[in-house]
Amino acid sequence: MITASTSGDAMNVHQSQFAERRPEATRGAEGLDRHKFTVDDCFRMVEAGILPHDYRFELIDGELVPMSPKSSQHFAVQTALLRAWGRSLPDTQALGAEPTLRTDGSTFVEPDLHVWPSAIAAADITLASSSLVIEIAVTSLKFDLTTKAELYSRHGVTEYWVIDTVNRVTRVHREPTETGFGAITQVAWSDRLVPTRVPELAIRLDDLGLNLG
Repeated sequence: MITASTSGDAMNVHQSQFAERRPEATRGAEGLDRHKFTVDDCFRMVEAGILPHDYRFELIDGELVPMSPKSSQHFAVQTALLRAWGRSLPDTQALGAEPTLRTDGSTFVEPDLHVWPSAIAAADITLASSSLVIEIAVTSLKFDLTTKAELYSRHGVTEYWVIDTVNRVTRVHREPTETGFGAITQVAWSDRLVPTRVPELAIRLDDLGLNLG
């Protein structure tokens, strides 16, 4: 995340840049126009102090989407998977938590877990090149199964898991299309999850010894 102290003059420059570029507008469900931000806009707003450097958000189709603080359940699942997969990850793959992935000029996301071929340089990673994308849902289940799923499918993610910590199931999405995933299956935590591109990471979530209350 970029931070910087900015004078009043610099703030005016940024405001002038936004005004001159006349940002695109999106329209919400209530029918009112909204400004459509770009990824570069967001970085400039952080640099200018308009957005706090520790503000957690994603940009989806030009709209800022705040990210909820991590719950203890979310943190427990994420940490347990990182630990388990750190031991079984093949050399051909890399594993990361919450990377910032740009899809285009108006969208960037930070999936909870991301697996990609290690031969791909960090600057060249795209959603389409991902081996596996995971979101851990505690309070975000509807968003992860709709908006996020549609976005990931549209950008060519071959396999997307939504780990539902409340109902103890994982929705596995495969066969991406422009309008959504063609194959969605529900896997109980007691059953084996096998990533298509990285079968070495096959796992039963029940085997992680999670105590989620």
